[in-house]
Formats: sequence, structure tokens, C-alpha cells
Amino acid sequence: MHPATAEHWSRILGDAEYELAASYLDCIEPALLAAVPDCGPLTEVALYMIAAGGRRIRPLVALAVCGALGGKTPDATPGAVAAELVHTASLIHDDILDRSTERRGRQAAHLRFGTNLALLTGDMLYFAAVEAAQALCGAVSVLNAACNGMCLGEVTKERIESARLKSGALFRAAAEIGALAAGVSQQRVRSAGDFGEKLGTAYQLRDDELDGEQNASPLRFADEARSELAALPASSAKELLVQLTRFAWRRSE
Repeated sequence: MHPATAEHWSRILGDAEYELAASYLDCIEPALLAAVPDCGPLTEVALYMIAAGGRRIRPLVALAVCGALGGKTPDATPGAVAAELVHTASLIHDDILDRSTERRGRQAAHLRFGTNLALLTGDMLYFAAVEAAQALCGAVSVLNAACNGMCLGEVTKERIESARLKSGALFRAAAEIGALAAGVSQQRVRSAGDFGEKLGTAYQLRDDELDGEQNASPLRFADEARSELAALPASSAKELLVQLTRFAWRRSE
């Protein structure tokens, strides 16, 4: 696990849940690096972004959902990595659109490497995500739907709908990937997706609050996400997901 990621989750999660999260994310970091293609200067930009760390919450959701549904971590790892690649690509593109100067405490990629290289690196990472997702039946379709939603969310004015699309769509994809890897029914996959979408919506609305924007309370969506977990049997993976719903609306950064 990336040191910054470990430091973050060690402050947020209970001891048992942190140990489980660490076991999941220890699988993600090497797989994430391995999924970046050898593409000359674009690879340097991609590795620069990945080296900055981050919460890795989307792959964490994928692996925890898989575990809560009785699946095995290796089966969900390629799809979880794909979700993080899509997220990384979106950060590069968002920083260009928003003219941001920093990302994760470092100079934004488009300022460090130039807009053209940064833009092309984002494109490359989307393609790498599709490649990674092909290891899991159904994952490519799920990620394509998320990418369409994320793009639409950027031009949607209504705040809740924008949050649902910008963040909720990829969280939905991550949760559905976990369910697909666990081999559950389509109904269970949809339920997992509903959980992810509500979690991601709460997460984005809390982001908006921290930026000083007055929107709907993220608590409502976090509560709805937690309700989606009610039918799952008790497990450490389920408890980790419950703690993530709490984090989504209460975080201070």
C-alpha cells in the first residue's frame, strides 16, 4: 500500500477494518503500476500521478464488496485496478478543465509536463483501464457506463445530479465490479451498484461542502448507502463498508 494511503486509513478505520483494508490495498498498488503501459513520456506522467498516492477508495470499495459477497480478492483485483485507472485519468483531465495548480500536494500534471502530454496520458489511462477490465466478464461495460456518466456530470448544473454522475457513477462501477467478481446474481450486482452510487454521491457532496458550496446534506445519501448493506451477512468486509459510509459524509479533508 502507498505510504500516504496507509497513513490516511490508519486514522479513519478501526484496527480490524484497517488490517483488512491494508490487505486489500497491498494487492492494488503493484497491480496498478503493472497496468500502466510502456508508452514513452506518457508513462512518466502516469507514474507521477500514481506516485502521489491518494485514498484508493474506489478499488477498496470493489474489493470489500467482493469480500462481503463471498468472493476472492484476486478475482476482483483487475477490475478494481481499472476503476482506479479511470479515476486517475479523470483527475488529469479535471485539472486541465479547472486550471488547477496542485493535485495531492504536488504540481498538477499539465503544469509539470505540459497540457498536451497530460491530456494524452489521461486518454492512455482510459485505454489501460479497458485492457485491465477485460479480465472480468462484464467489467468493461460497467466502466464504460461510468465514464459516460462522469462526462455528463461535468456539464450537469443541478448539484445532486452532478454529484451522482461525477462521483456516484464510478463508485457504482467499483461496487458492481466487486459483485461481478463474487459471481452473484444480477439482482445482487444491481444492489451493490446502488450502494456504490449512493456512497459516491455522499462523497462528492461532502467534497462540495468542504469547498464551501451549499448543497443537499451528504448524510442522507450515506444513510441510504448503509441501508443497502442490511441484507449482507455480518463480516469484516461488511463492517469496512459501513465505516466507509461514515467516512464519506464526516471526513474533514
